Amino acid sequence: MSKITAFSGYDGQLWLDHEIDNKSFSFNWETHTVTLNTHGFSISTEFELTKDQIVKLVECLAKKDPTLPPHWQSLTPELHRLVEQMVESILEGANKADNCLRKLPKGVRLSPLHIRKRRTAAGQVFPVIHWQFSDDERKLVAPILENLGKDATNGYKGGIDIPMPTHFERRQVHLTEEEVSLVKTCFENESSREPFRALYSIALDNFVNRSYDSAVMILATSIETALKWWLVENGDPISEYILTNVQSPPIDKLYSCARKNTKIGLPKNFNQWIVKLRNARNDVAHKPVESKLNPLQVARWFAIGESILGALAGQEIDSMIGFIVKPVGEKANEKFPKDSKGVVLRREVLYKENSYHIVLDTGETWRFGEKTFEKCEEQLF
Repeated sequence: MSKITAFSGYDGQLWLDHEIDNKSFSFNWETHTVTLNTHGFSISTEFELTKDQIVKLVECLAKKDPTLPPHWQSLTPELHRLVEQMVESILEGANKADNCLRKLPKGVRLSPLHIRKRRTAAGQVFPVIHWQFSDDERKLVAPILENLGKDATNGYKGGIDIPMPTHFERRQVHLTEEEVSLVKTCFENESSREPFRALYSIALDNFVNRSYDSAVMILATSIETALKWWLVENGDPISEYILTNVQSPPIDKLYSCARKNTKIGLPKNFNQWIVKLRNARNDVAHKPVESKLNPLQVARWFAIGESILGALAGQEIDSMIGFIVKPVGEKANEKFPKDSKGVVLRREVLYKENSYHIVLDTGETWRFGEKTFEKCEEQLF
């Protein structure tokens, strides 16, 4: 069995009391071990790898210079699913440990759980887990490391970092000259602050950090608040009175009302997806059970939310937003596992080219050209 470890320091917030003599504590359950020490906590799990998988992983990840961090594209597509299984296992343990810490009265003050990251020379940051070689694994991979040179042999003596997929990357925001002018106009004119936009950003942070329950709760609140603001500003006095004096209608009813009764281009197909968001939000809020949300379905809800907020600012919603798609073309199998699927987040013109941002089932966000993906027949998760 291979030992895989993830580290989290809670941004330096978690410490052991100075009066404790023992500076490290470990607890075990199933295949997991959690260790609390002065640097935060680590979570280790046992994972079964074949000799062939061990060799292929090291061949992909080991560099002549061991200080260079690995990244997701270092792995071949056939290894993506394997590493996803590792990550799922380690995060299962990490989330349980995080939940136990937060049950302490003082634990609620901790920042969200973050897995340790490494930074590349280009400034990119990748989360990583650490594979600690056993004696047998060290002997098996020794010829590979020796072939890379002395630095590699010494640098990877204790093990090697394995990159996690960058989960739901926000992607850079490239402002056009016209958009800069809009910012200037907004800044010069007196305008009220719209809290639903900041709420969306907070929800997105939770999703990026794989806190799906929290993400869904905040996202639903963001969309609901946005629709209410829009209806009050663009509806009739009766709508304003109802929204300000009567218990709030469900989010799907607000959406339907805004789509039918205001001058805004909201797609009809969003309504059925928003019903599922409403149900998921209610499950989190009202049912004392742990829910298991599909990350791609949550990604669809974020695509809807971003589109709605954009529509309120006058942006047209692309017809592909939220649909499940798959990569196609000659290079698709070179970059992605054969069964890869994703959800369209947005369409964006960048460098004068029309492209789509698509989040894949690995969690990564990629830019696709119009001819490099196609809509899947099955649109249910």
